[in-house]
Amino acid sequence: MAKNNMEQDKTTKEVSTCFVLMPFHKPFNQYYKEIIMPAIRDVGMKPLRSDEIYGVVSIMRDIWNGIHSSKIIIAELTGRNPNVLYELGLCHALGKPVIIITQAMEDVPFDLKSLRCIVYNTSDPDWAKKLKNNLIKTLKRVLSNPESQKYTFIQRTKEKANAVSKDELKVKGREQIFRFCQIFSPPGMVLIPAGEFLMGSTEGLPDMKPLHKVYLDAYYIDKYEVTNAQFCKFLNEKGNQEEGETIWININDDCLIECTNGKYQPKAGYENYPVIEVSWYGACAYARWRGKRLPTEAEWEKAARGGLVGKKYPWGDSIDPDKANYGANIGEATPVGSYPSNGYGLYDMAGNVWEWCSDTYNENYYSKSPPRNPTGSPRGSVWVNRGGSWNSDARNCGSAVRFFSVPAFRCNNLGLRLVRLL
Repeated sequence: MAKNNMEQDKTTKEVSTCFVLMPFHKPFNQYYKEIIMPAIRDVGMKPLRSDEIYGVVSIMRDIWNGIHSSKIIIAELTGRNPNVLYELGLCHALGKPVIIITQAMEDVPFDLKSLRCIVYNTSDPDWAKKLKNNLIKTLKRVLSNPESQKYTFIQRTKEKANAVSKDELKVKGREQIFRFCQIFSPPGMVLIPAGEFLMGSTEGLPDMKPLHKVYLDAYYIDKYEVTNAQFCKFLNEKGNQEEGETIWININDDCLIECTNGKYQPKAGYENYPVIEVSWYGACAYARWRGKRLPTEAEWEKAARGGLVGKKYPWGDSIDPDKANYGANIGEATPVGSYPSNGYGLYDMAGNVWEWCSDTYNENYYSKSPPRNPTGSPRGSVWVNRGGSWNSDARNCGSAVRFFSVPAFRCNNLGLRLVRLL
């Protein structure tokens, strides 16, 4: 009876998938069946190979789903097949552990999370046996520590692994990464890759400290702040409801939306300006209507930094009127996207209007926040605002600067942008 129970547990245990990216040429097909598949099954995983048809959106969606649902990715990079390179960009964006198989190290252009390379030499009469054994060992190492940042290269011509520093690898193909990933991004959104970033600052107010590492799963974020035209569509379907003892949006003289005969519309010429005078409740209601949500404070800051490390602003350490709308130099908000984007292709991450976040504010939160996907203090009566506005001074437009408002607060320099998980 005990044996039968053990067998039943074994059969019902979920099997992790190992997704294999490789060109569909006859030699590769044979060695996939004779070497790659047996090695994957040897470690208790299920092999899954990408389809041979490329360039068709439905097939690319299948590849996206395969990578997203798999625990480990194996990629054959001999010859730098362009389709495999694009798919590796997706693996990088999703933070997937990757094992590279190649005959030449110069064919490896990406500095990938948990990257391991197996370099094999087909002139070696035992290359197939050695490749299979090395692949099994490497799969076991990745399974035991998928978050490892060590870059280990198993050289086929040498019997032992050689550790290679990150500095010896050049991060290449950033444009290829984003070109591939944006195929699947919802309209008007940008994919922010999974991974760590430095949140907070060593300078500034106490609530910006300490500087600390945060890991975030991949997510999409709006390129632009939500506009009056977009918000009016929501109001015309849902109305301007009361929540939290206040209405969602304050239709006053400062508001750039007007209501005539029960129909909401932007004031003439303000269609593409950011929506303002919206409460936190109104922002959340709009987000639910769109099938999205407000960003966490960590998601907002990672996106604002645009891939830069340790810089005060989304583009560097200085700010001027050519980069952002701030300091009351114009006197009101400007149309979204009027200033240059940051490294992620996001606009108005500094200035124009403050943006609501989903977190409640706590001055000391950084000293006790979790290192992975923090969502803010579990208790609080005020919510986080980020990014500064058209009438903020330069200091308050920094990427690490935190501000807060009560959820019913509405004003002419506070708006929103949204995120969505993969």
